[in-house]
Amino acid sequence: MALETQKVIDLNVHFYNTLAGQFARSRVKPWAGWTLLLKYIKASCLIADIGCGDGRFLTFLLNNNINCAYTGYDTSAELINLAKKEHAQANFYTFDVIQNKLPRNYDVVCAFGLVHHIPNQKALYKTIKNISAVVNKQGLVIITIWKFNPQKEKTFNIKSRELGISLEKGDFLLDWGGTGVNLRFCHLYDRTEIENLIKHFERARFSLIDQFDADKENTYLVFKKLV
Repeated sequence: MALETQKVIDLNVHFYNTLAGQFARSRVKPWAGWTLLLKYIKASCLIADIGCGDGRFLTFLLNNNINCAYTGYDTSAELINLAKKEHAQANFYTFDVIQNKLPRNYDVVCAFGLVHHIPNQKALYKTIKNISAVVNKQGLVIITIWKFNPQKEKTFNIKSRELGISLEKGDFLLDWGGTGVNLRFCHLYDRTEIENLIKHFERARFSLIDQFDADKENTYLVFKKLV
């Protein structure tokens, strides 16, 4: 893996490990868009939640009486620890899907709030490959794309050189707390990039069966595996 890609991954891992508690407390409510996904998730399905954080999506599923076989994955060990405390009977693992294929197959793979943290197209397409490989026939991949407004977020792109990270069009270093100390990498996808992402899933024999906007700033994409 390219050194810069690893630097971005490490930056985001450090951010979430450092601020795990604060971040989790700031995001307690379920996303409104999740309600529109309930029709796709059956109680008997095997589901992987990539970028699961503190397990908030599992809480949502249980509150909606969906007791599926759930496994959560996240690069932040501190967020995983919070998830395990909240859901002691569930399976949670520290895991990097950019570098590794998941260890088993699933009927549904969700990636909420993940793809905007992936630092470049090569890493994104490798992630798509790793996800696609573990989806059962007729299974689903559900992802969200965060359409944040850089003018409303606290950006510190000036720090990229200090961190040894080259930023491209749409790349931002977003701050937490206004000090420029706790930064995370985020990429703002344009329409062409979203279309290319969809094409990559289609090349992997997936069909886009649903697309909608929700939560004010998220675009949801639901793909079904054809073979």
